[in-house]
Amino acid sequence: MGVLLSIIIPMYNAESYIKDALDSALLGIDDSVEVIVVDDGSKDQSYKVCADYGDKRVRLLRQENSGAPAARNKGLSEAKGEYVQFFDADDFYAKGAVNRILAEIRKSKHDCYIGNFYRFDGNESQLEYKDLKWINSLFDLYMFTPSPNSKVFKKAILEENGIFFEKIRLAQDLNFYLKFLGISHDVKIVEYPFFHYRYVNQSISHVTDDRILDIEKSIEFAVDFYKSHNAGKECCSYAYLTGVKHTNYQLEKLIYVNDREIIETLLPKIEEIWNVFYGKSTISCDKFKYYKKKWIDAVIQLTYRTKVKKHLQQLRKAEKR
Repeated sequence: MGVLLSIIIPMYNAESYIKDALDSALLGIDDSVEVIVVDDGSKDQSYKVCADYGDKRVRLLRQENSGAPAARNKGLSEAKGEYVQFFDADDFYAKGAVNRILAEIRKSKHDCYIGNFYRFDGNESQLEYKDLKWINSLFDLYMFTPSPNSKVFKKAILEENGIFFEKIRLAQDLNFYLKFLGISHDVKIVEYPFFHYRYVNQSISHVTDDRILDIEKSIEFAVDFYKSHNAGKECCSYAYLTGVKHTNYQLEKLIYVNDREIIETLLPKIEEIWNVFYGKSTISCDKFKYYKKKWIDAVIQLTYRTKVKKHLQQLRKAEKR
């Protein structure tokens, strides 16, 4: 039996979680699945936990600390499966999810499968989306979360089109997903939760320094990819609107930053990036959902800017006391 699915897990200092991730991926699963763990220079006992796991389906690789994008790319280059899924070491699969994924692949071959997921706060899990019935167009796919854990990709599509994880400090997942959508719209929506997303305070999603400015590179790299692959203007417009949404996420973070200098440095740069993305996110035809989303993002952005500036004023007043 050949390998149908390769699960690629970049790992850095994940000794507390990695066994749970492996167990959730492999319990009750046959040899059609392999798990490739790429240790990204961990300083704890993560590598030993995996080495002692004792399952021939687990392939353990090692590299000097180079970041998750490099680890994922290394795993992709080593994958034997017809399909690949990139999974985070601190998350864990929903019960029965891997078998469900395998069943979907065996039933009908698509370039990508997308599933729902839970958010896990350490005590309980909550489903992210009530359902995925709202995804019924290419635009909807662009608006879906870019998390790679919720997606399974046909490996050949990635390799043939040079789709890999860019070495950027933030929004690598977004860039990867956008590039895929510029190549293929053959996506099967699976009404089943794939995994539990575990909140970790040290996660890149909590970054509040100049790494958040890499959202600009994430989108522009995707647009450059579209141009080199003749993806079309619609994809470029959708990518920029996605950039607007994710720039709003970065702007929101500044509401909770208590360092005046950080806010004063980052706010004008984020505003500039947002303005560029918003200006470039335009399409010639009348698409109600598109322009409704653009209008909503503009309102959100204005709200966040107002809150950040008010917070900044309060910090300045506090310093003068």
